Amino acid sequence: MLKADQPIKYIVESVDQYVIYLQRLTRLNKGFDFVVNVENMYFKLGDARRHRNPSHTDIVAILVAYKQHYFKEYDKIKKLINRIFQCENFDIVEEAKDLPPFTNYDNEEIPIAVVLCCIKWLFIKQDITYWNRSGRSMLFNGLQKKI
Repeated sequence: MLKADQPIKYIVESVDQYVIYLQRLTRLNKGFDFVVNVENMYFKLGDARRHRNPSHTDIVAILVAYKQHYFKEYDKIKKLINRIFQCENFDIVEEAKDLPPFTNYDNEEIPIAVVLCCIKWLFIKQDITYWNRSGRSMLFNGLQKKI
């Protein structure tokens, strides 16, 4: 039985051995928030701390590096992000299966679908935080400006 203050882990996506899960309880946004995490991989901030929950900065850094290495394939990534933003119902893993992997901070090759699934859940997180869709748009516009 879960205790009242024990975090809850909701598994929402799987890409190979990488499991994307939402974790609640958080202290942000009056408790209506969750944290997006990825099991079996780490993200890394500029100060070298490793963490399982990707920030917007982590996502941008991965996409910028991906664009530099796979410029031709990046057009498909942009289209997939746009489809995710538009709330289209499609299989992200299937659509991204032929795209090259990205290299994480530990020099491991990871399917780009992991990042795309994280983006989906970060959009949802913004929707919950900002009911007027402004959060979703802020994240989407931020991705477009920086990449």
